[in-house]
Amino acid sequence: MVSADSRIPQHIAHLMRETVSQARNREVLFVCTQDEEGMLASARAVARGNDGMVPAPEPHMREGQVIVHNHPSGTLNPSDADVSVAARLASQGIGSWIVDNSVRNLYIITEAYEAPKKTELDLQRLADMLLPGGGLSRLQPDFEPRDPQLEMLEEVVKAFNENLIVVSEAGTGVGKSLAYLIPAAAWVLQNRERVVISTATINLQQQILEKDIPTVRRLFKDSGGDEIKVVLAKGRNQYLCQSRLQELIEEEGLFGEEQLDEIRRWAEVTETGDRSDLPFNPDPSLWARVNSDADACSELRCSRRGSCFLQKARKAAASAHIVVTNHHLLFADLAIRKEGFGQDATVILPAFQRLIIDEAHNVEGAATSYFSEEFNRFTLHKYANMLLRQRRSRAGGIIPSLRKSAGVRFEGAEALLQSMRSRVQELDDALLPFLDQQNSLRLAADPNELPGNHEKSELETVLFEQLGRFQQSVLDTVELLADEFKSLDDSDSDEPRIAELRIMIRRLEGVAKICGDFREYATRPDLVYWLDRRRSSAGDRFVHFTATPIEVGPILQEAMFDQYESIVLTSATLSVNKSIQYWQRRVGLLNNDRLVFKSMESPFDYSRRVLLGVPNDAPSPSSGEQYSSWLQGFVMRMLDISEGHALILFTSYSMLTQVYEYCKPLLVQRGITCFRQGDDDRNRLMSSFQKEVSSVLFATHSFWEGIDAPGDALKLLIISRLPFRVPTEPVLLARTDAIQSRGGNPFFELSLPEAVMKLKQGFGRLMRRKSDRGVVLITDNRVITKRYGRNFIDSLPPARLVVESSDRLAGEVERVLYEDMDS
Repeated sequence: MVSADSRIPQHIAHLMRETVSQARNREVLFVCTQDEEGMLASARAVARGNDGMVPAPEPHMREGQVIVHNHPSGTLNPSDADVSVAARLASQGIGSWIVDNSVRNLYIITEAYEAPKKTELDLQRLADMLLPGGGLSRLQPDFEPRDPQLEMLEEVVKAFNENLIVVSEAGTGVGKSLAYLIPAAAWVLQNRERVVISTATINLQQQILEKDIPTVRRLFKDSGGDEIKVVLAKGRNQYLCQSRLQELIEEEGLFGEEQLDEIRRWAEVTETGDRSDLPFNPDPSLWARVNSDADACSELRCSRRGSCFLQKARKAAASAHIVVTNHHLLFADLAIRKEGFGQDATVILPAFQRLIIDEAHNVEGAATSYFSEEFNRFTLHKYANMLLRQRRSRAGGIIPSLRKSAGVRFEGAEALLQSMRSRVQELDDALLPFLDQQNSLRLAADPNELPGNHEKSELETVLFEQLGRFQQSVLDTVELLADEFKSLDDSDSDEPRIAELRIMIRRLEGVAKICGDFREYATRPDLVYWLDRRRSSAGDRFVHFTATPIEVGPILQEAMFDQYESIVLTSATLSVNKSIQYWQRRVGLLNNDRLVFKSMESPFDYSRRVLLGVPNDAPSPSSGEQYSSWLQGFVMRMLDISEGHALILFTSYSMLTQVYEYCKPLLVQRGITCFRQGDDDRNRLMSSFQKEVSSVLFATHSFWEGIDAPGDALKLLIISRLPFRVPTEPVLLARTDAIQSRGGNPFFELSLPEAVMKLKQGFGRLMRRKSDRGVVLITDNRVITKRYGRNFIDSLPPARLVVESSDRLAGEVERVLYEDMDS
């Protein structure tokens, strides 16, 4: 303890005394700045409390500032709460002091700390690495400098130096990953400030980690490049949980699996516990019972915390300079920070202020998925089984464990859990008839959207009645669990099962809340509440309940764009007709003063190396069987010419199946291998397609992007239909209604630009290297017969467009594939 006047000038001490007096001598918290000598330069009261405590509102505080609060008792010893708050604020560079009411005495818990000013990146030095004779050409003799890559690097440097949000549309072949990794590496070496890189696909993560990062380290070898620590952050479900594994082994007679012993042996030798390191592909249902699960994690109370694979991975990420992750994990982290954890704490990802988002065209979709709330019958079964699972005379789960270890009775638990299971089954049984004729259905919908002879009032009556019964059964279970939780002795607080019980109470409260929200959907116009019919791995039909934000832009603005010092967003497909206005509006960047956009054209010579063909004698896709029959013959004819080497993209699995079943026997006769999406794991399917260079892959939605088959594997790409989303999708309908309600045109503001961006992704599958060449055929005649068709053509790279009859087009395809295109 020191004299207050050693750090607090008289005029500020007077202000503090007056403010405390006006608060009736209760606790007051001041946010203060300091001068160069460490004396307080200003003080502002931001919170008032009672005789024993005062809130510490962190949004009022900044790095380098000091919070000062008074102890009315005159005793300046910090309480446990004081120390805890001070420790948290210290990690943000904020100091914590205590004074008495007269401001004569001062106790300093922590001093403020202001990080040194950032060292700006030297653009010329970094650009030189990509110029002729520069570092990259010395490492890779075949490297060809590209002006678009240099342009993008310049924009990324601006983002870091000027704290901007930079959006870079970089066409295929620009080399965008090196254009952002070189500035990112320079930044972490100069400023020791972490950079997070988020991608949508595993393929890009692998490219960054296995190819690009080693190159960047070598480029910066003389300035410490070898010291750049890069970590791949994965979701917790990718890691083995030793506690859950042991529990399952102990119950092996009840839940035994053939692979369980193999996982046990692997667990004894693995250093990572990462599923990808397993020497075999585990059964998904088995892995789900032994992986790290937030619903079953007792965290600090876990007896195996010291050897926890997830904690080891997060500790490694906390010490990394560059963290590579996926969009879903990024948004999970942002959501928790948005709820009050702030930007300077480790949540799922370690704290960061510099963010790069690759494959940024997926941002809206990923955010929509993450910020939705959902549950289904199997969600409820999972929670119920974690509480109590029983067969014959053996029981496992939280309830039996606490009955044994803490003497908790849980009287009537079995009946309540069975009631929940029965009620959720009744809920499914009552709603599935409404989904017989279509897979999904939204509430608050036009009655015409309901299938068959069903009435909107009939759906709501059944839904509300059954949801109410199920919700009550969940609340009854929560009440029992909460009462028993309150009765637990404090001496048992370190028991891991108690923490798990608390988690289960919260999860069931969440299910009950969603039920209540569905019943009051009309009060939440910002959300769309919808049902869809799904099938379990065993083939059982069930109803999935989802509440989705109609607009994610405001969420992203608050959780991401307003929080980070610099953000780079990049993709090959962000614009429609040279404008990114559609994408800006969807992600919440339409009127952001920090935004800088630049488009970098692909260096590939599309006009000489790619033919874009449209058969003008194709029937309309709306003609149904006529179009399907024509498409089968046309695809087979083109495959005869290409001798395989083809990817056929569809927008529906039914059309895919029809064409595949027609073409397969004919292709087999010609010795051409056929692959169909759904017949094997996606990665294995792609690997087989790339190896069997004369093969044909028939695929739908997920194969429109994120696949890379350069060279001979892919010479012919057929797009069977313009990728408009199904107009009855609940989220699309809700967003359409929102646009109409403000006087907009949903087709031109939403459906069309979304389809154009999807087509650009599909088109981009063909040419992956400068030496590639081939043919893209769009068989949907709307691209030439509808006025809006020009939007698709004009948004694609400048390939040579040929609109001809199928016969003449066949000749063009043959010439492109078998003659020298440069002649």
